[in-house]
Amino acid sequence: MQMLEDNYKTFCASNELMIEPDFDIKSKVLGVLEQLSFSDTRAAKMDGVDFLRMLSAFHDANIHFC
Repeated sequence: MQMLEDNYKTFCASNELMIEPDFDIKSKVLGVLEQLSFSDTRAAKMDGVDFLRMLSAFHDANIHFC
């Protein structure tokens, strides 16, 4: 989670985006998963298309993994 938070903050700073004062990366990640109805889904039950949808949703939420 710390890596995701650091990447999020770096992305926001690089793109002049404001970070909410009460920002919580865990809540943001869970929100993306809930939006996709993946919050209770095990990774082993997901296929390649599911992972691509999830990656795209994280990208749209400005959460990047590298």
